[in-house]
Amino acid sequence: EDGEDAISDCAGECGGSAEEDCAGVCNGSSELDACGVCNGPGESIPESSNINITAAVNPWNLGFIVDQADIIFSDNCLDDYDSNDIPEPPVFGTNWIKAYFHYSDWDTPFGNEFTETCYSRCQMNEFSFIVESNAQGELEIMIDMHEYLIFDSFGDIINGEIEVYDSDEMIDFYFDVDNVVNINSTIQSNETKEFLIKLSFN
Repeated sequence: EDGEDAISDCAGECGGSAEEDCAGVCNGSSELDACGVCNGPGESIPESSNINITAAVNPWNLGFIVDQADIIFSDNCLDDYDSNDIPEPPVFGTNWIKAYFHYSDWDTPFGNEFTETCYSRCQMNEFSFIVESNAQGELEIMIDMHEYLIFDSFGDIINGEIEVYDSDEMIDFYFDVDNVVNINSTIQSNETKEFLIKLSFN
C-alpha cells in the first residue's frame, strides 16, 4: 500500500521510478555529454588545438606593431583559472599594442589580463578579447580557427556560421586565402576595444 508521501513518476505510476531524460522524454535515452550538453558531441575539439588571435596597428603608417593571444584546448585544462593560463606581460617601447583575454571573475595573483588561456575540449559558442594600444592608426585583426571551422574547396564554412561584434555592433570581416578571419578597423591612442566572436554549429 502506498504511503501518503508517494509521488507519481513521469509515466504516471505512483511511487514509480521512471524519470525524464535530459531532453524531457520520460524513460528516454538522451544523456548529457561530458560538456553538459544533451546528446552533445562531447569533448569534440582535438587535443592541443588552438584559436590564435593576432592584432596589429600601423601608427602614422610607420610600420605595424603586433601582439597575439591564444586559446588552447586540452584535457589538462579547466574552464577557469589554472596554472596553464599565462598572464599578459607588461608592455615596453614607445609604441605598443596589447591583445588579451579579460576575466574579471578570476581570482588570481596575476590580475585579470591573459595572453594565453587553456580550456577543456568542449565546443565554445562565443569568446571575447580585448585590443588596447597607446598609438592610433589602422588596426588589423586575424583570427585563425582552423580546428573549429571546416571549409569547402570554395572557402565557405560548411559546419556553422560566425558573427563578429565590436562593442555590441556586428561588423564586417572576410576570410583570406588561408581561411583566416580578417577584421579591418581603426584604433585611437589609449583606446580599449572589445571584440566578441559568436559561433553556431550545424
